[in-house]
Amino acid sequence: MTRTLRIETVVSPSLLLQKARGAARANGVLLLGDENSGRFTHRMLEGNYRRLGRTVIVTVTYKHRLVPWSVLEGRLRGLFGGGPPRMGRVGEKSKAPPARLSRGRRRAARRHSRHHGHPHHRRPPHPR
Repeated sequence: MTRTLRIETVVSPSLLLQKARGAARANGVLLLGDENSGRFTHRMLEGNYRRLGRTVIVTVTYKHRLVPWSVLEGRLRGLFGGGPPRMGRVGEKSKAPPARLSRGRRRAARRHSRHHGHPHHRRPPHPR
């Protein structure tokens, strides 16, 4: 499945290409092309780009199923838009706090731990 993004850019084509090459190198992406058009490839995605005036048209031709479109789009907009990327590098861990489980899911998760119930509901030890 392919997806095409139109990204408005505010920097010069040469500076944009320079920043794109640096970001590509830092993330293990092979970027081939010039200021007007080119292609990129990574083990998780492939695509191409072309520039029309201040607009960069990026077409993703392959995306691994584990990469969410929202993450990929944010990174591409940050990269080709000339501003700072909104997402971290591919290998970085999220800085977001862990998701909280609902009450029912907490109970289900608790059942499989070494803890055998609520401390106030424990049975007294058997007399010997």
